[in-house]
Amino acid sequence: MYYIKKIFLTGNGVETSGVDLTPGLNIIYGPSETGKSYITKCIKFMYGKKDSEIDDTFGFNTIHMILDVDGKPLTLVRRLDEEKINVSGNIDGIENGDYTLSSGKKRIGDLWLSLMGIDEPTQIIKKNDFTSERLNFSSLWHMFLVDEDTISKTESILMPSQYSKWPKTKAAILFLMLGDNFLKDQNPKEKAKAKERRKAVETFINTRISTLVTRKQTLKDGYKGLTMDELQKKIGDVLKEIDSAEKQMNAAIIKSRELANEIIDIDEQLAESKALKNRYKALRSQYRSDIRRLTFIAEGDIEGEKIKKPVNCPYCGNSVDEAKRKSYVEPAKAEVEKLVPKISDLQDAQDEIDSAIKSLEKHREEAVAEKDTLDQKIKSQMRPRISELQDHLLEYKLAVEYSKEEQVLSDMEQEMKKELKKYEAEDGLELKFDVDAHYTDEIMERWDKIIDNLFRECHYDKFDISVFSKSAFDVSVNGHPKKTFGEGYRAFVNVIMILSLQNYLEQYGKYKSDIIVLDSPILTLKERVSVKASDGMQASLFKYLVSHQSGHQTIVIENELPKIDYTGVNMIHFTQEEDGSRYGLLKGVK
Repeated sequence: MYYIKKIFLTGNGVETSGVDLTPGLNIIYGPSETGKSYITKCIKFMYGKKDSEIDDTFGFNTIHMILDVDGKPLTLVRRLDEEKINVSGNIDGIENGDYTLSSGKKRIGDLWLSLMGIDEPTQIIKKNDFTSERLNFSSLWHMFLVDEDTISKTESILMPSQYSKWPKTKAAILFLMLGDNFLKDQNPKEKAKAKERRKAVETFINTRISTLVTRKQTLKDGYKGLTMDELQKKIGDVLKEIDSAEKQMNAAIIKSRELANEIIDIDEQLAESKALKNRYKALRSQYRSDIRRLTFIAEGDIEGEKIKKPVNCPYCGNSVDEAKRKSYVEPAKAEVEKLVPKISDLQDAQDEIDSAIKSLEKHREEAVAEKDTLDQKIKSQMRPRISELQDHLLEYKLAVEYSKEEQVLSDMEQEMKKELKKYEAEDGLELKFDVDAHYTDEIMERWDKIIDNLFRECHYDKFDISVFSKSAFDVSVNGHPKKTFGEGYRAFVNVIMILSLQNYLEQYGKYKSDIIVLDSPILTLKERVSVKASDGMQASLFKYLVSHQSGHQTIVIENELPKIDYTGVNMIHFTQEEDGSRYGLLKGVK
């Protein structure tokens, strides 16, 4: 592993100024105008940027960078006004001496490529006709170093600003992933194979066209040749019929329920009336029993009067006075006279109850008959009719789908015919290099998974899905392309893409940079942007960086930081305060 151990600036009459860095995560933070971004500019300058972005009026004229390469120091020194970089150290495979920016035997870009593991000069394809050029580090470092001016870039953060350079940049990324420049694909054997592949594709397309024609005819039979407008009209008519039939059935169901409730009410009234009738019957029986009892008493009393009573004492024979006997005839008669009208009234009430019961039973019979008729109509007519209409609706909807599918198949047929003509036309042409086609399903599945995991781990607001586009070489989030986002969200997505490529190269790649520089990943969110990434997104991004430090060096430059635990992070704070703390990068400059 290699990483930047120290960056510092020197000059005449100024105090040496710089920062000490460590492997893992380094965060340089503080207010604006403290020289934080000079660190990014110094790294770019040592990567081989032609012109310096350092203000030499402060007296600093030389940049020094000390790298740690597998435990050994490697020193790079460059004056602000020179295009050569002096390299010194004792690293296998790296010569000491002056390195140029873009020509000569020793180029600074080749040194950085060597640190990445690319030891030999390598050609990469820059055009689809297999035109190639030498792989330059200048084509790569924008993927590992992002400054504050490009962090919220609308186009792909992984691609250069000039669209004409996209093919070679995509080829360069493929080389980092696979270690293959694909130049072998232009040899005669590969051309022959390509021609065979074209023939195979032509055969396949012809077979598919034949299959499509058969399927189209089957679909036409399915919708009986009706036009889309005719099908839509029939669907509308059936929907109206279904709506009318359902309303009628719902009304019938409501009426049936009302009748059921009415029958229940009648049953309750019948039960009450029959119970009352039974009580009247029992009371009438009681009255009759009372009359018979009273009659029996009166008759007994009358008959008793006819019995001759003794007038002499049976013991002494003397005459005795006849006792005066009490008669029960009159009281019994009076009681009977009271009971007779009650029995008559009770009979009248019983007759009324019988009449009411008869009327209720007739009403119940009519309600039951009406409900049975209604239920039978619902069961045998209304439901089957609605089911039949729904079947018709399904048939018409399927016909619409068949019609749409037939149209899609027709479009596919035309596209296939165009494709077939293209392949037929290419038979006599030279082999073409399609860089996007070399981003295989395996590569994209792995990369998509990494991107998705990063969005989730960094808690992107309302995240659902991300989709990577090979042509745009960028990601859309929740169905929206990045260009539709505000500046803050674009910056966040760009950081995700930088980290995703680094993760891919670490897990599956052939070569990678061990140094990542992110200048102001959330600065624009705080100072210039109205649409900011949420606090949760910002905090989650930094938590991710803190928890993924091994295997590389990450340098983050920021104004203000989310409030999280930064244990294990090399924190460098520029305060812009004259209180004994570090004012800024350049000592003596206020």
